[in-house]
Amino acid sequence: MNPLEIGQALVERARKLGADEAEAFVQKAATVQIEIRDGQAETVTYRDRNGYGLRV
Repeated sequence: MNPLEIGQALVERARKLGADEAEAFVQKAATVQIEIRDGQAETVTYRDRNGYGLRV
C-alpha cells in the first residue's frame, strides 16, 4: 500500500468503528546526508520516513 492508500484505510476503519468524522494525516519525508572530508565523500546516508495520524 502506498501512503495515500494507508491514510484512506485509516479513515474507512474509523468510520466503520462508529466515528462520525475522521481525518487522516500522511507525511512522507526523504533526506540525504553526505559527509565530505578532504574533498571526498566519506559517508552517504539516505532516510525515507512515513508518518500517519488520525483524528476522529
